[in-house]
Formats: sequence, structure tokens, C-alpha cells
Amino acid sequence: MRKAYLIFFLFLFYRIVLFSRILDFRVSMGLMFFLLFSLGWKSKKSSLLYLSSHVYTICLSLLPLLINQSNDVALIKTLIGTFLCSAAICVLIEHKCIDMVKKEAIGVVLLGAIFQIIVGVLFFIFIEARSKLFALEVVSEGTMSNIELMRLIGLGGVKYFGAGIYFGVVALIAMGFFMAKRRPLLAWTVSLFFALTGSLFARTTLVSLPLLFVLFILSSKSKTMAIMRISGILLTVALLILALHNIYKDEPLYRWGLEPIYNLLEHGQLKTSSSDVLKTMYTFPDRTHTYIFGDGKYVNRDVMGRESGYYMHTDVGYMRLLYYGGVPMVIAYFIPYMVATVLYLKSRPQKTEKYVFLSLIAFLLILNLKGLASVNFATDIFLFSSLKRGNF
Repeated sequence: MRKAYLIFFLFLFYRIVLFSRILDFRVSMGLMFFLLFSLGWKSKKSSLLYLSSHVYTICLSLLPLLINQSNDVALIKTLIGTFLCSAAICVLIEHKCIDMVKKEAIGVVLLGAIFQIIVGVLFFIFIEARSKLFALEVVSEGTMSNIELMRLIGLGGVKYFGAGIYFGVVALIAMGFFMAKRRPLLAWTVSLFFALTGSLFARTTLVSLPLLFVLFILSSKSKTMAIMRISGILLTVALLILALHNIYKDEPLYRWGLEPIYNLLEHGQLKTSSSDVLKTMYTFPDRTHTYIFGDGKYVNRDVMGRESGYYMHTDVGYMRLLYYGGVPMVIAYFIPYMVATVLYLKSRPQKTEKYVFLSLIAFLLILNLKGLASVNFATDIFLFSSLKRGNF
């Protein structure tokens, strides 16, 4: 267990590094990967197959650049960062010197999320201290420009859409973790805590709520009893939200974080301002060439060459991939997840574990309707832990 806490502190160090931007994400993950690799790590064939699928996707992402004679490597950098993150997790779990089973790895994930929330709340309460910290020279200009006083800001790159991914994933893992222990009440308490608290960082977290219900029903022995429990939980949560609504309805943070529920209560419509804007971003290409080969562009740049939004002004994950490399790139982006799913299911996981993994994949597919999402940092924990057990 001590080694698991060691990994936890390494995780916190990584968050601090990413926050200060002392090192680039890909550089910091790469250094961790190659440091552990130098200790004598040997991977299994199945792990190499999965990591190779990442490399294959990176290679395919080069084709739109060559065909369109473009030099926009923004997406490729993201894919390389994803690969290095997966490789680092693989090393941490499979390395002969690190005996970290899935239970400890999940504990690290939950502890990291709690730490993120604590820091975010403290920064929100003590605005003066936060302002002084952000005034340090190591804080990048990009971080400074993304700060809003009426929004919880955590430590690291977790903010906005990324926070929705992070806390939604944590909520799903918490549900599966405690359901596997046959503790449904604790499963709902912890999962709703992360889901609702995470909504104050990014409302995308609320996307995990319907998946939590499905995961709970599938993981329960008695489906009828599960539905009855969900009905009771929904009634309790509804009463709680009504009470909070009457108390904090004029608080900007409350109105922003729970805007879809607030709009449902006040106007009878389950929507947000960002979802309205999202509808305008589904603009499809008007050239056959774009569907087949893409345009080889991922971001727009101003006259100074700096990034200024995404190509064709769309924030939708599927559309950004489509414009960059056509339909083939949309498929290529998800190849590592396809490989991971096949390898994981072949490892014959327990029922609840399997449902958690599949819920994370479903969460990924839904999130890409909003922005470009990746959940490999969570699915890899289940995958490599199963591979380490040597079930196939």
C-alpha cells in the first residue's frame, strides 16, 4: 500500500507541474515513462499490442498532413501525449518493482479527485491567496487568461471540459468500486458527491448521471430492488435540490454549476447556454475531399501564428477529427479504445468491473459530441491490471 501512496504523490507532483507549466504535459509524462523504463521494465505482448495501437493512430494522423501539405501538428501532439500517458500507466502497474493492484490504483484515483476538490474549494474561498499564487512567474499566460472568479479552479490542467471528463470518470469508478463491495448506499453517496461537486468545475460532469443509473442497475443482483432504490434516491436528490434552490438560487456559482437543473425548475427546459451554442457547431464539410482525406487542419491561427480557436470554429470532437483527417481519422482516433475493449473483455473481468469499463467507453463516445475527449487514463488502469493478472 505504501507504493500506491508513492504513486499518489507522484500524481500530485505531475498535477503541480502541469499547473505551473514548468514542463509540457508530453515532456513530463515522457520523462516519467523513460525513467521507469530504465529500471528494467518488461511488458507483455498484449500490453505492447495496445501501446502499438496508439502508435498506429499517431502514424495515421500524419497522412492528412502529407496529403494536404499542412504543418498543423496540434492533434499529433495530443495523440503523443495520450500514448505517453498510457505507457506510463502500463509501466507503473506492470513493472516488476511496483506491486500495485487495481484496488490500490483506484484508491489513487479517488484520493487525487478529493485533493483536486479541496484545492479548488480553498482557492475559491481564499481569492486573495489564489491571486498571489497565480501572480508567480512560473504560471503561464494561458492559465492566467482562463481564470474566472465565479468558477472553482483546481490544481493542474483540470478545468472546464477536462474537469467534466475527470470527475465524471471518477464518479463512474466510485460507483463500480463500492458496488463490487455490495455497498449501494455508499456507492451513491460517493458517486453523487463527485458528480455534483464536479459540476461546479464543468457541467459536463452531469453527463455521467444517466450512466450511473445504468451501471447501478446492471451491477445489482435484484434489478427490481435496484429500480426501487433509484426511485428513492431520485426523490431524495430532487427534494435536496429544491431546498438548495430556494436557499442559493441567487448565487452565481450555483446557477452556473446546476444550470440545466435550474432551467428545468424555472423554465421547464433541460438545457444550458453552452448546449445552445453547441448546436451551431455541427457544420459539416461541403467537399468530398474533406470527408475522405480531411483538410489537414486542426486549429486556426492569427497573424502572429498563435492558436486562436479550432478549425472551422467547431468544438465538437467528432467534427474536429472529421475536418482534420476525414472519416478515416474519426475511426483511427478510437482504434486504441477498440483494442483495449477487446483485450479487456478477453481477460474475463468480473461482472461489475466489466460494466464500469464499458460505461467509461460509453462516456467517452458521448463526450465527443461536445469536445475531443480521452479517458485512457482511467480505462488503462482496468486494462493493465487485468493483463497483469495473466487471465489470458
